[in-house]
Amino acid sequence: MSESANLSLPFLAASQAQKHVTHNEALLRLDAVIQLSAVTRSLSAPPSPAEEGARYLVASPASDEWACHENDIAAFQDGSWNFLSPRPGWRLWLQDEAKLLIHTGDAWSEYKVEIASASQLGISASADDTNRLAVSSPASLFNHAGAGHQLKLNKSAAAETAAVLFQTDYSGRAEAGLSGDDHFRLKVSPDGVSWLEAIAIDNASGLVSFPSGAAPAGAQSLGEAIAASPASDSENFNPPGWNGAYPDQATVLRLTPLKSLRLTGLSGGEAARLAVIANGSSSTGADSRLILIEHDAVDSDSANR
Repeated sequence: MSESANLSLPFLAASQAQKHVTHNEALLRLDAVIQLSAVTRSLSAPPSPAEEGARYLVASPASDEWACHENDIAAFQDGSWNFLSPRPGWRLWLQDEAKLLIHTGDAWSEYKVEIASASQLGISASADDTNRLAVSSPASLFNHAGAGHQLKLNKSAAAETAAVLFQTDYSGRAEAGLSGDDHFRLKVSPDGVSWLEAIAIDNASGLVSFPSGAAPAGAQSLGEAIAASPASDSENFNPPGWNGAYPDQATVLRLTPLKSLRLTGLSGGEAARLAVIANGSSSTGADSRLILIEHDAVDSDSANR
């Protein structure tokens, strides 16, 4: 046996002359393969000039002095090219790409760290017990894997919060999501302490309301949407929520009457409020209902007509 099994290092023979030649050849091979690093893997022919000690991962199809050495390591030593054939498990750092490759026995493969489970993860940021995933970046991309993509925020119960919070210098300025119930809400804040609810969407009906108003100050604004199912004629109609938190604002009354009926007045109407009344029953078929709105009907209180 004249050389080592793994790195093919030449052995010194017992009666060999000029033993330093064989010894230096082994040192050159060790110098090339230990802490293996290559300038690039993009060249298929030798660069000119080549720096002493420089190593390259030979690209295909190899040519000139590198011919027939695809995927080998080419090392420029003592003014000539020496070649190392990789073995399974060899690791190679690519200087120009800043990537680590591992030889599988058949080819070079990029080494990637896959984290199956971690209690905290910080990407250019420090994670903590509350913010267990922290990312500091100009942008973040969540891409599809061949079709669509969903970003999911899950909470344990309706009373909890599943929302996206927008901050300025770590102080909240806007929040969108499910806060305290299952209705979708959009809130804003001037200081991160006091909050104004701007938009609310009922998760059962899909009705949209604007609790803080949707018009400039002093103008009639559209308030919360109210659903009601009156069962009979109503003289001073006062459905739940109509005279609620925002009685001075306009309100959408979405009625689904149980039968055709007369509506002669709205309780609290003396404030010159604007009401948008919508008939939610079917316009055709057995479940169609007629809502008759009477003007100045004496059946209702004068203030509510």
